[in-house]
Amino acid sequence: RGQSLVHGMRRKLALLAAAAGGGGALPLSCAKQFHARLIVASPCIPDDLRLRLLRSYAAHGEFASAHRLLDEAPRPASPLLYNAVIRAHSRRLDLPTALALFASMRRSATPPDAHTFACVLRACADCDRPGGAKTLHGIASTSGWSSHPIVGSALVSAYSKFLLVESARHVFDGLREPDLVLWNSMMSGYGYREMWLEGLQLFSAMRRAGEEPDGYSMVSLLSSFWDPEALAFGQAVHGVCIKGGYDSGHHGNCRLASMMSHLICSEKCATLAGGLTAS
Repeated sequence: RGQSLVHGMRRKLALLAAAAGGGGALPLSCAKQFHARLIVASPCIPDDLRLRLLRSYAAHGEFASAHRLLDEAPRPASPLLYNAVIRAHSRRLDLPTALALFASMRRSATPPDAHTFACVLRACADCDRPGGAKTLHGIASTSGWSSHPIVGSALVSAYSKFLLVESARHVFDGLREPDLVLWNSMMSGYGYREMWLEGLQLFSAMRRAGEEPDGYSMVSLLSSFWDPEALAFGQAVHGVCIKGGYDSGHHGNCRLASMMSHLICSEKCATLAGGLTAS
């Protein structure tokens, strides 16, 4: 009877989660109600239902209940349980708790996986903690995860955000067959530093590798062109955008207009200033 009850509750949970949206999180009142019924129905909550409840609690900031579900899970616990709690704290920019859970996970019988590293790296980037990202990079390297595409992408994005483009490029060059997101992340790093020549070289390398740029690629590249000396190159990239249809997106249009206006005005001002000096 208990098993059939759990089976019926599993179906109801799935339907409720689908109706609620929000990544499958249940309304908090529903999560508490189902949790109580599960405790009565079964001495051990099935892993899939435990994960569903834990994610629901974490999504609503009910961390005491989420942590309790994690602590009470049979060992070794699924990495999905740890990752769900770590992700929830990371999204709230609670980096100390996320790092403490990461450390606890390393001490447990459940080692961190690629998603764990990526989640904590993103939290370090969002909280502007380059030291934390470097430490995580070292741990990922010694545990064999640094070359994983998910971890590599998170490292490139984090280092680019910290303006540590040399470190980002080192990671990028060590990845096999980077996808478009990775190419764009690396170009964004050059954009943050206004390194337009390196951005152009990377863009050319991307096209030689057979990767088709998208609107985000062009926006990332155009972010580099704030130096008036780069006007001709910026205009050439603008032409590529128009020819390839990459300027049709609202975000791309705004960046294109802003970049071109800034550069053209800068050039005109410089010319005017030179004329005034000569006279």
